Amino acid sequence: MEEVIELQGFRITPRFTEREVNFEVSNSEGYLFRLVPDLEGFRLSPLDKALDAEINPKLAEQIGSWIDNYFS
Repeated sequence: MEEVIELQGFRITPRFTEREVNFEVSNSEGYLFRLVPDLEGFRLSPLDKALDAEINPKLAEQIGSWIDNYFS
């Protein structure tokens, strides 16, 4: 069973594999983006960057902060 974190209308699903960890973010309309942890916090996944998706950077930063606080 996968863990899903629900915060303020967003669903955050941690994805753990042998090679990486990332967090899939969605809302009631569907997939928004993936966040990947790094030394300074979180960054958008390489695929989301390559697709040049229209992502609000402040929203991504806020959700990254929520994830950090959740696992702290």
